Amino acid sequence: RKVGFLFQNYALWPNMTVYQNISFGLKNVKEEMAVLDVEAKKASDILRSLSGGRKIRELILECRDKKGNPDAQKAYVKLIDTFGLSMMTAKELYDLKIQDAADPDSAAAEAKKAYEKKLEDRKAARRARGEDLNADCQVVRGGIRRRNRCTCARGCENCQNRYVHGPVSGGAFRRTAAACRDRENTGTQTESTVHGRAAVKP
Repeated sequence: RKVGFLFQNYALWPNMTVYQNISFGLKNVKEEMAVLDVEAKKASDILRSLSGGRKIRELILECRDKKGNPDAQKAYVKLIDTFGLSMMTAKELYDLKIQDAADPDSAAAEAKKAYEKKLEDRKAARRARGEDLNADCQVVRGGIRRRNRCTCARGCENCQNRYVHGPVSGGAFRRTAAACRDRENTGTQTESTVHGRAAVKP
């Protein structure tokens, strides 16, 4: 938001790779995170905002520069604060040009139809894969939220989706659930990082 910033010294381990440095902090995250359909969430947020087309126009036109033209950066912040959007969604809402329409309510209604179709298409794509989306646009399978962990013997939930496991010996690679189980049974001493969690298997 260009409010200000503080300088902060970096704290990196020189004996770790870039991947290992990033994943080091993630191993402290204990809770499992639900899988979010980002495109569906964006469409849902815009649909919620489009309920007041005239209000969107008023909010954007309040944010003017010295020449009287709408200031996009200020408008983004205004939209974020009013409708609880992300920056990416606020930019997309601004780009609909509802503020320039002669009838903002009808312009918002037209955009609403397009985003309703987009959201329904995302839901249909998920249903084709045996999944669904809940009210928060989180992926649900069999009534249970999908998680960002795996169900194989190594404790990785989405191996069947070919999530990246690693690095091992300095290189990241892909493995299936069966490959993870095979590695589990080898009995070799290997240090690896799985989904940002360090693990040493005897």
